Amino acid sequence: MKKIIFTCVLLILLAGCVTTINTRPEKCILPPGVDCLEFSGSKSAITMILQNSAGFDMEEVSVHVTTTTAKYECNDIAGDAILKDGEKDTFTCAGLNLSEGLMKSILDIDYTNAQTILAHRKSGELNLEIS
Repeated sequence: MKKIIFTCVLLILLAGCVTTINTRPEKCILPPGVDCLEFSGSKSAITMILQNSAGFDMEEVSVHVTTTTAKYECNDIAGDAILKDGEKDTFTCAGLNLSEGLMKSILDIDYTNAQTILAHRKSGELNLEIS
């Protein structure tokens, strides 16, 4: 009986390990103040919907995705480089030539606090499955 229970537990644990090994988690993580609501990627473009949750307006917003081989600039679709408090905006890095597979990158958001006029950078992580 103990061998059967041990075997069942071992099989459950092994199945969990195999699942973990085969999945490649996509994620977009940023520090408090900017939320990554949605993101997607292809060989030619990366698109993200970001929301300002900092409690103040952000001006001169620029977004960059940096991989081990390149740094990509992402443009604000609205074209104004402003994220008002609570506002959502779409940012796209276009004209890329990415390889298939899991792309691990650093996501940098540079901005100026509209109230204090001080420049800031928020850095996070963006992992995308490129196909």
